[in-house]
Amino acid sequence: MWDMLCKTHSDLKVTYDYYRTIFCEKFNIGFGAPYVDTCSTCSAIEKFINEHSDHRKVTSYVWLENEFAKGSNAIGSAVHHQLVHADLDGIPTIRLFSDRCGCQNKNTNMIGIVMYWFVCEAPGQKKIEIWFPIVGHSFTPPDWAFGIMGKTFRKLSVVENPTVYIDIIK
Repeated sequence: MWDMLCKTHSDLKVTYDYYRTIFCEKFNIGFGAPYVDTCSTCSAIEKFINEHSDHRKVTSYVWLENEFAKGSNAIGSAVHHQLVHADLDGIPTIRLFSDRCGCQNKNTNMIGIVMYWFVCEAPGQKKIEIWFPIVGHSFTPPDWAFGIMGKTFRKLSVVENPTVYIDIIK
């Protein structure tokens, strides 16, 4: 549509970004494919999450990868920190959702850290589940949160300081 505008009104000098901003913000019309069709696997996962979640709280741990790599020890430490400091009273089952990244999440370090917490530190939980959704069917709360953050990040023209990202996440 922007191309058509430029061709039919060559006297107007409108950048694509400006056109998109006006189109989205003033007319409440978005770009991209609508989320109408989902497969049965995604629908079943979404239904399960909604039925078994008390709330959609997502905790984010942020660090600069050029200062500290995200290996399995760092990810495991962040998960352990959250488990230790979260208010889990009255929650019998803990469900952790993760992607299938072997070097960060799907490995013996992560399983060991979570099992240590469960056996030695859990305040009364009866069960812990770690979900690794099927590739392409990863409708998880972190994906939902990352999608919202991603939309906000794309609106930024320049980021001069990483703290901008942290402010948005908060």
